[in-house]
Amino acid sequence: MKMFQNWTNAHQNMLALTVVCIIVIVLYLVRNGIQKISFWGLIVFTLFVLYKTVFSRKQGDYPMNLDLGWSYKAMLNCTPGMFSQIYLNIMFFIPIGIFSEQFLLKKYERSFLLSILYGVMLTVIVEILQLLLHRGTFELDDILNNAIGTIIGMLITLIINMCRDKKNG
Repeated sequence: MKMFQNWTNAHQNMLALTVVCIIVIVLYLVRNGIQKISFWGLIVFTLFVLYKTVFSRKQGDYPMNLDLGWSYKAMLNCTPGMFSQIYLNIMFFIPIGIFSEQFLLKKYERSFLLSILYGVMLTVIVEILQLLLHRGTFELDDILNNAIGTIIGMLITLIINMCRDKKNG
């Protein structure tokens, strides 16, 4: 088990990209029941996000970081691991954007606003839980990066649907 954990930790960037690509391909290929799949994908992935970012972590003394943009400054100053941290925070919420937009698209006229709201609310809940339960650092950059991931996911969904509509007629 420890060897698998070490491998996944070392290959998180590749795994994140692979998961997003698989989700995109499946949603492009599926024609029937796409809203049901998206609903359950959203539920399962939301629970996964909560588990991975809060409940799987050990309690500790984590600082709060309210310096918006600090991770980008650190990345530009070539701080090791910063690009990976930003990348993973963005990639982690792309499925939230994909599933929420696909689920809400046919139901609501302004589904994109609801999808953004869902992604931002989820990440704020995660950050507050991390702060209150002492299981992670409350960071404004995490909220920003997760929101960016949600928006990218929404855009992917819109592109998938445009391609599917072109292909079908």
